[in-house]
Amino acid sequence: MTVLEKKKFRLIRAIINDTDEKRVAEIEKIYKKLSKQEKLSFMCSLDELRECLDLQEKDLAEGKIELIPHEQLKRKAIL
Repeated sequence: MTVLEKKKFRLIRAIINDTDEKRVAEIEKIYKKLSKQEKLSFMCSLDELRECLDLQEKDLAEGKIELIPHEQLKRKAIL
């Protein structure tokens, strides 16, 4: 898994676990704005994305991935 892929999965997990409706709405608004400004190009095909998601689901089911609740992420200091 590339560094970019790891960053995307961490971000997606954080968004999924986020309980703040305002923050999620703001993220959605920003994403829509970016989508309108330029066509987003993806670095992988849909088949590659599906394969990666299947692997993530398998790893999650096998306990290889530990999900971190958003509340714990907020407590970490950003330097």
